[in-house]
Amino acid sequence: MFVKRITLHPELFPTDQCYPFNLEIFHKTSSLEFSTPATFFVGENGSGKTTLLRAVCQRCGIYIWGKAEPSRVKRNPCENLLQSAVRVEWSNGSVPGSYFGSDT
Repeated sequence: MFVKRITLHPELFPTDQCYPFNLEIFHKTSSLEFSTPATFFVGENGSGKTTLLRAVCQRCGIYIWGKAEPSRVKRNPCENLLQSAVRVEWSNGSVPGSYFGSDT
């Protein structure tokens, strides 16, 4: 089982003024199609790789493993809202169990 397609819906973005909604890639890319069970996301820091993967997990109810978030002085109110504008299609309609990010 693997993700077959991720579709982004910018019309559902609550804003385009803050991260991650201000990233150009989320406005230029309408969908990503996958034909194999293994895919590598490569890009500069802050380009949205982990943000997109976390949004997919949130959207699908996949448990996200990770360490406790460090407390920040100022929290980004938009950082966990991308999942509301993501649609995910699985190769067999099934959703796997867990997500381990590179920082875990």
